[in-house]
Amino acid sequence: TLLKGFFKKISLAGVVQAWTLTVELTFYVLAPWLFWLCRHRSLLLPYVLTLLTGLLLTAIGFGLSEIGYNPYGFMPDLTFTAWNTFFGRATEFFAGMGLTYSIGSEDKAKRLSAPASGFFTYTGLGLFGLLLFIISTESDGSQSGITKWLGLVLHNLLLPIGIVLLLYGLMRE
Repeated sequence: TLLKGFFKKISLAGVVQAWTLTVELTFYVLAPWLFWLCRHRSLLLPYVLTLLTGLLLTAIGFGLSEIGYNPYGFMPDLTFTAWNTFFGRATEFFAGMGLTYSIGSEDKAKRLSAPASGFFTYTGLGLFGLLLFIISTESDGSQSGITKWLGLVLHNLLLPIGIVLLLYGLMRE
């Protein structure tokens, strides 16, 4: 059903990498509504609604776990939600949507100009590299830096900004 990515106890069962298909499927199912909400070129409302939906589903999963009615571990905690679900990775998708809107809406005569050639490309690459370095310093040998909260926040919230700047620069500069 491609829904195993919502359940902690079975998310890595079978083909381990298949949990990512749940993230993608969720986006594709929600995409028509997200794009409809973005019809005025504002990503803020759908982004906030997506995050709130993730928090609500996590609260439901946590509540079910607390009363003992969550045998497969449906979204039992924020760490699982942030790492394994569309709701935790929504920034990546919305950053891509924002890039698409900015490229598509730019008038050829009014393209965003950079102070120097390569500004966005190198700024994005630098930010990307810096964030990966910081995330890697969070590692303690037994766990990677991304499994800790600082690494997870940097990976899920700030890394997409570096990637979008890099992609924008590569497309326009």
